[in-house]
Formats: sequence, structure tokens, C-alpha cells
Amino acid sequence: MGQVSGGESDARSAGMIAEAELPLGSPTHSKAREVAELYAALEQALAAQNNVKQVGLVYMYLQQWQRDHEWDDDLQGVLDFLASSFFDHPGWRRQALEESYRLLYDEVARSGSNSIRDLPEPPTSEEIGFRRLNEALVTGKASTMDVVTGSYEDRNGCALTKRKWEYQIRRIPPPNPGGISGRRIYVTRQMQDCPVDARALRKFGCSIPSDGCCARRDTARRARGPFLLPEGSRAAPKRPPRPITGPGAGFQPAAAAAVGGGGGSPGGGGGMSAANSPFPAPPR
Repeated sequence: MGQVSGGESDARSAGMIAEAELPLGSPTHSKAREVAELYAALEQALAAQNNVKQVGLVYMYLQQWQRDHEWDDDLQGVLDFLASSFFDHPGWRRQALEESYRLLYDEVARSGSNSIRDLPEPPTSEEIGFRRLNEALVTGKASTMDVVTGSYEDRNGCALTKRKWEYQIRRIPPPNPGGISGRRIYVTRQMQDCPVDARALRKFGCSIPSDGCCARRDTARRARGPFLLPEGSRAAPKRPPRPITGPGAGFQPAAAAAVGGGGGSPGGGGGMSAANSPFPAPPR
């Protein structure tokens, strides 16, 4: 990974809840570790050339994790953990991962290889809440570019703070003609703009409520797709699925069983556990 330019600790303190407040050792911590391991495994698989089958397998696990947990009561806590230094998978990095997967999928599809069968289709516009995609990805040429640049703006933080990340997805050409490229993600720049100094507000007796501003944000209700990224402005409100009743209520899809069972009821801890995960631990 690249290095963040300037103000990383300040940006973190202005983002999710303080790391000291995160409930270490809790079920929420375990869920965050599960999905962070999957993101780390996907990033590792994407970086290797000719690794289509492994990429597809990890992505299927991510899809299942999202289906199992997107309605959990503590999903906001999972997002807080992901943005922390414990797991280091904030929104910009998850967006870059999604774009890297789309680039690989397009490259394999254009190659005419049968290995396209090993890759689930990337999330549709509706599945990501009509979020606007990187313009480079819709040109049709991005999968052949050596470097694709992207940016991520945090629109959910403090009303007084605007944060933006710029990153690159660099293609790693295959060693042999006809192979599939790998891709690595590098952050190139991080910016934080706070036009009003919080200390100046305090001089005038003003205060910013910790639950209503930077300290806690309800981004979970807007999270869409396997990468848990915020929906676009055109998205219809998310509605939980109706509970299954009747003869099929106890049925468990094969994909859920492959991940490790669990069903994924709201607030539940089903799915793959950290103990039996086949993937590498996320960076610490």
C-alpha cells in the first residue's frame, strides 16, 4: 500500500468514533475481523497474475457475508472497526477494491477465456444504490490501462470537515502473452479541509454534540453491496427482506453453508469465524 500524505491521525480522529471506544473482543469486533480478512484476501488475490479462480472464490464469500449481515443491528460498529487502524479498510480502500474487481472482470470477459465462469458479475447499479462509478471504468478501456486513478470523498463526517482520498490502481502485466493481469492499490494523497477551527467555536461557547457530528455517524443504513459503500442520491430507501415462513423457513442456501453456516439473521453472528477462516489476517 502507498503512504498517506499528511494528517492521517487528525483525519482518523475526525472520522468514526474514537478507537478507544471500540468494543474490542465483542461480537461486533469478530464480525469486523471476518469481513476485513475477506477484503485483505481479495486484495492479495487481485495482486497476483492469472489468479482468476481465487479472486472469484473470495468475492463469493464477500457476497455471502454481506447477505448474512447487512441488516445486523451492529453493522455501524463493523464499519467503525473497518475504518480504524485495527483493520485499516476505510471507505476509499473498499471502493478501490471494488474498482479493481471490476477491472479484472472486464479484462477476463474481453479475453474470451472460459475462466469468466469463475467470476460472479460485479454489483449492478441498483445493487450499489445507483452510486456514481469512476468515469474511467465506463470508457471500456480501463482494463488495458497501466494506471487507473480514483478518488473517494467522505460525505458523512462532521459538517465542518471534508475529507478526500486519491488513489491509483496499477496493472501488473502477466508474465506470458494471453495471461490475466494483477492489480495493486496505492493511496497517493489524502486531504482534509476544515474551514472552521473547532477551537474557535469553543471560544464563543459553541459545542459540537459528539453523537450528532464526527463521533458517531449512521452510515450503515446507506451501505450497499459487498464493499459496504454509501449509496447514491437516487437510491430508494433500503427495506429489510420479509421473514421466511412456512415449509422453506429452515432452508439454508448452499453458499451460506460453504461460508460456514449461520443464516445471518439481524444482529446474529452467523457466517465464517476468525478461527476457521482460510484467508490471511488483515493488516494491523
